[in-house]
Amino acid sequence: LNRIGNVIPAFTHNRVYLGHRFQTVDFERKIQLAEKFYLTTDEDYQLKLLKDNSIHFVYVGFEEQLLRKNSNLPSFTPPDFLKPVYSNAFISVFELI
Repeated sequence: LNRIGNVIPAFTHNRVYLGHRFQTVDFERKIQLAEKFYLTTDEDYQLKLLKDNSIHFVYVGFEEQLLRKNSNLPSFTPPDFLKPVYSNAFISVFELI
């Protein structure tokens, strides 16, 4: 969630939806929305969050999978509107299509 959101801008010069607590506008609300995104199976909610916030890529790594595991949920399964663009043993990156 926000840990990788601190790293991505530093090394890629790209913006993130959820980054540093004190540099992210409305951080507390955004972290709740991001957690819901990773925990829900409501694809309408997920798509709306991505489109409403002009989010084109979704990162799923240790922190996001741990959130699901701690909620007794299986690993994140991307909805049909997210296509995998990168994956290794630890992370996956999906693009909104």
